[in-house]
Amino acid sequence: MVFLKDSKPGIIQNLSALGIADLGTAVIGGVFWLVIATLIDPEEYGQINYLLSIVGISFSICLIGIRETIIVYTAKKNPITPTIFIITGFSGLVGFVALGGIFSRLDISFLLLGYIINDLSLGYFLGLKSYKTYSKFVLVQKVSSFGLGIIFVLIFGYEGLIAALALSYIHFIFIYFKVLKKEKINFSLLKNSKFFVENYVMNVSGSFRSHLDKIILLPIVGFTIIGNYALALQVFAIMMAFPRLVFKYILPEDTDGNENKNLKIFTIIFGIVMALSGYFLSPIIIPVIFPKFLEAITIIQIISFAAIPSSINQIQTSKLLSKEKSRSVLISRLLGLSTMITLLVFLTPTMQEIGISIAFLASSIILCISLFIFNNIERG
Repeated sequence: MVFLKDSKPGIIQNLSALGIADLGTAVIGGVFWLVIATLIDPEEYGQINYLLSIVGISFSICLIGIRETIIVYTAKKNPITPTIFIITGFSGLVGFVALGGIFSRLDISFLLLGYIINDLSLGYFLGLKSYKTYSKFVLVQKVSSFGLGIIFVLIFGYEGLIAALALSYIHFIFIYFKVLKKEKINFSLLKNSKFFVENYVMNVSGSFRSHLDKIILLPIVGFTIIGNYALALQVFAIMMAFPRLVFKYILPEDTDGNENKNLKIFTIIFGIVMALSGYFLSPIIIPVIFPKFLEAITIIQIISFAAIPSSINQIQTSKLLSKEKSRSVLISRLLGLSTMITLLVFLTPTMQEIGISIAFLASSIILCISLFIFNNIERG
């Protein structure tokens, strides 16, 4: 299977391959959601992001084998990977039926399956350090989602968007089944896999932090403010494109014992630059490009500063996961999640979008402090 093996160039070549994919897709994805924001109203934007949050939480529950687990096991040549694929696939089918039954919408069910096969396949490529293959697949998905998404919105309205997103993942089906054939399925390999279980719980908690906010916010502020918040999160996602790229590169590297200190320092500096850029540029850019989303300005200005702890979090998380210390990451994410939920409930009713922004920033800071403490404990 030639698609599963790349040559082993140096750090610049590997980062370039990853960068083409991750930075390219971040730009494409960011522009896509910004274009969508010009085509629909904030309330409709909020409704779409609310449904995506439902799918996101369902995805985290069904994703038995998360990407980081696949990366570490594949990098260590552990034969458990195909077994995790088959278990996760079955879990995804259960989720498919559940979502379709509860919401009477097959589009979100198919999007759930798309998320699952995408995450499993990309984790496998990264574990093998097959960065060029990884780049090709993610670029195809993102370009497809861009083109199909805009076409479906123009033809079917904003509700057609989710079906378009689901279709953009169809090419990952081939990778999923090829990996299943690579090793014999052996469920006994799961018996002593504490790392596997802890990573799963960690992923669920992290997903809840990313998606539960919109579900909590709906009865408090409604779809319009959720739409403004969702636009701010898209801007933040663009800011975090490079740090998340670095995480994908350094996790298998940390697993192999390669430090990459200069790259990590640069990543933190990058986060600082992004924070300042978001604060000063958003009042200038948003009124011109997104006049319907003026409430997003304050949110962007505050959550931009989360780029600093979030950049550090990518580095700290990689260090812990490379040592299979997923429990430390889990506890840290639970602390971040509990901070966010608590502040959303108490601050949002009176402070509205400012309360939402403070909750997001505080959650990132608490997560950063916790990860730092655990890494120091490991070193000490």
